[in-house]
Amino acid sequence: MAETAGVMLLRAGLISQEQLGQALASRRTEGGTLGGHVIRQGALTEEQLADFFRHRLMVPKVGKEALGAITKKVIGVVPSDMAAEFFVVPVSLDREGNLTLAMADPSDTHAVDEVGFFTGHFVMRAVATESAITWALEKYYGIVREQPAAAAPPPAAAAPAAAPSTAAAAGPQVLELDADEPSAAELDAARRPAAVIEAEPIPPPAAEEPGLLHHPMAEAMAEARAEARAEARAEA
Repeated sequence: MAETAGVMLLRAGLISQEQLGQALASRRTEGGTLGGHVIRQGALTEEQLADFFRHRLMVPKVGKEALGAITKKVIGVVPSDMAAEFFVVPVSLDREGNLTLAMADPSDTHAVDEVGFFTGHFVMRAVATESAITWALEKYYGIVREQPAAAAPPPAAAAPAAAPSTAAAAGPQVLELDADEPSAAELDAARRPAAVIEAEPIPPPAAEEPGLLHHPMAEAMAEARAEARAEARAEA
């Protein structure tokens, strides 16, 4: 447990180097835990932070229900000024004299050492959300801890007015289109639906009158002339 909360969160990829720097700067000016400032940045929720500590440090997680059932004897083990300074709440004291301490930041070894040295008990770490510990401090010690307001996002900068383009100042320009590029009129015509032209009905072709070559009388006369020529050739 030698690593601090910031280092662990950074190595786990849960916060960036920039977010860590902002949280450290806020803690120096406002106090509190590093995790609390990370939460107020919006990088993590308090439940996500508590679950991270539970898995990373393998410590139990204490809920509000357990914090609401602490005896006066256990509360009396840790004085109010120490509980407020380290943002911790004593939860239980077993037969061997081990003191379970609910902490918003169970990686805070300095707090564990100070509480253990003052109370004379071996301290067993547990994690609880920041809001749950704030509630318990007020319930048992009467300590009202003001929560720093979350930083408001910076106002969006007004977009600068667009300067008039040189093309507009110079007046309308005539664009020369390539030979293969359709003109504006052609594009406009292509976008309009094509007109449907109804063709006039074409009358059926008139029946041909039979010509002279196909008339029955003409065919009979032609046959008679052919027979006469054949007889003339036979007499000769």
